[in-house]
Amino acid sequence: MKDLIDSVDLMLSPDFKDRMKAEYWQLHIRMNRLFDILQNWDNLEFKPKCGKDTLNMQYHYMKKYKEILIHRALLEGVDLDGGEE
Repeated sequence: MKDLIDSVDLMLSPDFKDRMKAEYWQLHIRMNRLFDILQNWDNLEFKPKCGKDTLNMQYHYMKKYKEILIHRALLEGVDLDGGEE
């Protein structure tokens, strides 16, 4: 999955496994975008209202959340692959 909109069908599915995949891929996409902002901090076309430290902390906790989702997916038998390009 490349964009958040690509996860809509999975998010609306009655199957919790599909919704978990959507949650995982939405987080993955958001983390990639935040990582890009952090990596290009000095060359951004906009000025963030919060500091880089705050965004670094957000990224850190998003990473922890992703680790928990991966662990839960293993326990629940949910295959999270298939969203990557």
